[in-house]
Amino acid sequence: MSDSERYKKLLLQAADLHLRFHDQAWQVWALLGVTPQTHYCIPGNINELLDKSSARAELKALFQELFAIDRQVSELLQECFNLVRDESNQLFK
Repeated sequence: MSDSERYKKLLLQAADLHLRFHDQAWQVWALLGVTPQTHYCIPGNINELLDKSSARAELKALFQELFAIDRQVSELLQECFNLVRDESNQLFK
């Protein structure tokens, strides 16, 4: 696989994960009751929403996934950066 193909593959994987991250973040906002009607602010009944153990468990799972996705994207971008750096070093030898 050429470097160009590897860059593209890495960046496409990172983009897909970014979209997953975005979807998960909106699920978090929904569980917190954040909507256009609340002007994207935490609603006054947040304590009531968080008192539900199912909401807390779901938030915990969503945040765990968000952190995992964030690490994956970081690793993919670092790998892509390393490829670019290595390629640049080869050009200037």
